[in-house]
Amino acid sequence: MQGFATAVSGHGYAGMVACGKYNAGMLNQSVSIQSKTRASDGQGGFVVTWAAVPGAATWAMITAAPGSERWGYMRTAPGNVYKMVTRYFHGATAAQRVIWGGGEYAVLGVVDPDGSRGWLEWRLSDGVGS
Repeated sequence: MQGFATAVSGHGYAGMVACGKYNAGMLNQSVSIQSKTRASDGQGGFVVTWAAVPGAATWAMITAAPGSERWGYMRTAPGNVYKMVTRYFHGATAAQRVIWGGGEYAVLGVVDPDGSRGWLEWRLSDGVGS
């Protein structure tokens, strides 16, 4: 696990809270985690749309990312950067998006911080369109 922590430390994940610090009572924000899907357009073709990920977490803890993390991501993502914590679910990727409080948030990264499959830590940006 030490190699994993070192690998992600250069990508805005340094200094994350240990997983033992999270509990279900902290998950106080309703979210929808979505993936791109292809739907028939009725003309023999397809359109790209977004759909909720089956089995994905629906409650999260969301906070503004600390200043040092915001600074690191400003090189790659416009807008504000947030940290989101959810319960673990299989299939979480940076190709997804999060709907929270009526807004759309791009996923900059998602990790299982200690490999225990208990929690996921996400980095979100509101500066990226759908």
